Amino acid sequence: MKEKLIKVHKLDNNQELEIYDLSRKIAEDTWVVIAIIRMNININNLFMKDEKELPVTIADIKDILGENVLFEIKIEKNFIHHSNKNNELKQLVDSFLKTNIGYISKHAFPGKYVLKEYFKKIKNVHHNCS
Repeated sequence: MKEKLIKVHKLDNNQELEIYDLSRKIAEDTWVVIAIIRMNININNLFMKDEKELPVTIADIKDILGENVLFEIKIEKNFIHHSNKNNELKQLVDSFLKTNIGYISKHAFPGKYVLKEYFKKIKNVHHNCS
């Protein structure tokens, strides 16, 4: 599946959402319309002033997750006639942004997401070691 960057949306929290079209043809005149929404969160730029308030150190987070954490959402709609493909893709993306932009634009979102991913990974590591 070939990704096509269709939009970059700058957020109030200094992050960027990259929106990709991964739609693919499933029959002669029928498509599955797929959009991927990504935010690449750089840990180095995230916790500078708040590190003392974190439940773990930035070094611990980097050891487990690396320098960057990827927030990614996939949205799709099946069995779309080729004449409606572009309109359906736009509606999917617009609906996602309308519903979620307020939340993912908040200053605290990137840090909370990174911590959530860190603790999820730690839990999985400990669970798999048991």
